[in-house]
This record gives sequence, C-alpha cells and structure tokens, in this order.
Amino acid sequence: MMKNRLLSLLNEIKEVCNESNIPFFLSGELALCKYMNYPVRDNINDATIMVFADDVKKLITLLHNEEKNRIVESLANNKKFPGFYLRYMDTNTTLCNCEDPSYNYETNSIGVDIEIICSRNTKGLRNKVLNVTRKKWHTGHRALYITKSLKGKRFLVSQIYDKINKLFFKIIGNKNNMKKLFYAWLSQGDRNTSYYLIALNNGRLVTMNSKCFDSVRYVDIEGVNFPVVSDLHAFTNVIYPNKPKYKPTRNEFYELDIPWSKYEKVLKAKKFNLKKLQRKQKKYDIWKRRKYTPFVKKRNHYYGFLFCSGDRVKFYKDYDGEKRNRVRELYDAERYHEVAEEIEDYLEAIQYYASRNIGFCFDQLILEIAMNILVLQAVENYIDNDIFKRQCGKVLNIIKNVPVEHFDPSPNVFAENRRDKSVLEKEKERLYESVLELCNAYESKLCEE
Repeated sequence: MMKNRLLSLLNEIKEVCNESNIPFFLSGELALCKYMNYPVRDNINDATIMVFADDVKKLITLLHNEEKNRIVESLANNKKFPGFYLRYMDTNTTLCNCEDPSYNYETNSIGVDIEIICSRNTKGLRNKVLNVTRKKWHTGHRALYITKSLKGKRFLVSQIYDKINKLFFKIIGNKNNMKKLFYAWLSQGDRNTSYYLIALNNGRLVTMNSKCFDSVRYVDIEGVNFPVVSDLHAFTNVIYPNKPKYKPTRNEFYELDIPWSKYEKVLKAKKFNLKKLQRKQKKYDIWKRRKYTPFVKKRNHYYGFLFCSGDRVKFYKDYDGEKRNRVRELYDAERYHEVAEEIEDYLEAIQYYASRNIGFCFDQLILEIAMNILVLQAVENYIDNDIFKRQCGKVLNIIKNVPVEHFDPSPNVFAENRRDKSVLEKEKERLYESVLELCNAYESKLCEE
C-alpha cells in the first residue's frame, strides 16, 4: 500500500533527524489531514516535510544511502530537478505520472518531498542577486502554475517572459552551475529573521511568519508521532489558501517492489519517450482548458439553458391553466390526435432544438405527454423494427438533452427558491425510464403482430 511505504520513509527521516537534532515539520496533505481531522488516504502520494535551509547539507549526507536503496535527489545532483526542494526516495519502487512533468525525476520512485525553509535576506548585492536569480529560475520552471490563471495580453507577456527565463537558464544551467546556485541559495541568511520564503513542491512561493515555527506539537499518524507547528490554522491557511478538496490523480502508476530502472529499460526498448508523452498531454490539457471546455459550457449552459429560457417563458405563458388542463383531459381520454394538434407548436419546437442537441421543458407534465405522443406517432408510422427503434432513440435523446434545471417550474428559473438538483435529476430519470418502458412495450407488441 502506498500509504504504508510513504509513512515508512517518513519514519526513516524522523529517526535520522532525531539522532542529529535536526528540526522538521509535517507539511502538505498530512498537515492538512491533521488540521481538518481527515483520515489519511490509502493512495496518498504526497508526503511532505519542511526543514531549515542550514540543515539541508547535513540531512542530504545522512539520508543518501545507495546501498540501502535510498537516494536524495535535488538540484545538487540533477540540473533538471523540478523545484527548489529535496526528494527522499526508495529506488526499489516506481511512481510515475504521465501528465505531470514534476514526476520526471532522474529516478521516478515513491518518495517524501522535503521543502526548504529559507530566510528572506535582502542585505548586500550578493543576496539581492541570488534572490532575483532564484525567483527567475523558479517562475521559469514552474510557469504552468504561475501563469495558468492569467488571461489576455498579460498572459502572453508572461509566456514570453517565461521563455526568456528558460532560455537564460538553459544557457547557464549546466550541472555544475545549478549545484553552485543551489548551495548559494541555501547559504543565504540565517534563522534570525522575521519572515521565511518557502518554495513549495507544487510550484508556489509563499512567505510565512517565522514565529509560526517557534513552537511545535506532535500528532499521531498511523500510530507514530510526528512534529507539526503548533498553529496549524495559520500554517495551512498559507499553504492551502483555497481550502482544496482531495482530487484523484489520473494516469499515475506505482509499483511497491519494482524499481524505476526496470521500467525505464522497458520504455527505452519500446522507444517510448515519457517526456514527449508529457508534452503532448500538456498541449492537450491546454487545448481542452482554453478551447473545448468553454465551447461545451457555452453549448450546454448558454444554449441549453439561457437561450431556451425565452421559449420556456413564452410556452409557460401560452399554456396557461386552462390550456394545460385541456391537454391533460384530452390525453386522459386517449384522444391523442387532438392532443397532438393542441401541442403542435411545442412538438415542433422540441424537435427543432433536438436537431441541435438541445432540449427544453417548461412544464414536466406537458413534456411527458409530448414524449408519449411522439412515441405513438412512431407506432402509427411503423414500417419496420429498426426504424421504430431509431425513432424511439430520438425521443429518448430529447429527454437526455433537457438541462436538469428545466425540470424546475418555469417561475423558478430566475428566482432563488429553486428545487434541489438531486430531486430534479430523479424526476428526469423517472421520465426517461417511463418513456423507455413505453417504447419497449410497443416494440414487443409490434413484433408479435
């Protein structure tokens, strides 16, 4: 189980830190779980801690042990490492995501991310240059996170700016230079500061009051005590300002007993390039977010709801209480041809919109009667079973394409007293099942004849 392996790695870090008097604090999802009293997920893939910058060199030396299949990866040994943090990994395992480039480490294994608590020292030319360099590197490498909320000209300017940053670091960013920069960033300042600047593993740069780390308490995770900051409220509000909900990770695979090196050999043998796949996936996600999703929302919401609302109101007014009652009486008396004549305008309207994959309903009873009339017309015009099935399918599609909001009475369209969506969905489902049952009954009858 992923959770057990991560907690085992976390416990290894705890033992090393306790023996060497290195303070650390739970961060990420584990801290959020303790703050919100959530259970730790079995498939959790985010175990994160924080340590002070001046302890990082010592911690890397203590944790890195290739004989025990434990490595620490960072900018110190991987110039393409995706963030200003460390990752402590079990090389006997595999963890890879085909969508997220941040999983594209040199060794894609299950591991714990170690975020670095840095002082925000701005004294002296050297520190100012290092601060600017770190910010430029960080925004250039995490551009997807930094610019995804920007739009218009500002977005385009940011994209150009990010490309210039990336080009600059591509020129100077050889292994030796990135190692020097990494340790230069670590050496900035000390703990005698009012605020810390922390680069999170999700790509955000956050500023946190140093007092937050002055006091520590311990929380129980699966029977083991781990340290967290005492004021978890202030801590988690900085790290998770939008109070996120857990989201399932897509296209992720992991193996507890197969090392990444074996997977890598198979991929190379099949000429499978993970980076190319991730680039294609990124382009697809951008296209889907910018082009496809807005189009679908526009069609389904605007045309399917607002555009049809005009007709909803019009039909609601035309089918006043008297006409509605007359339609119901004719239908109960099985005078179906007269019903069809009475609701001819509505039958034409719903079939017109159906050709555009749009449906609307201004009154649930009238819609149900209209659907039954269309089925009866298909029975009257019966030629063969296949044609009848297609006609019934079109009727059922009309119901499918009716926005669930339309099952709320028309006077509620722009009012606040709307009915609960789950109730409306059940009513739509009931109507669909009722018409489907009617279609099946007539189909059986026609086949017998």
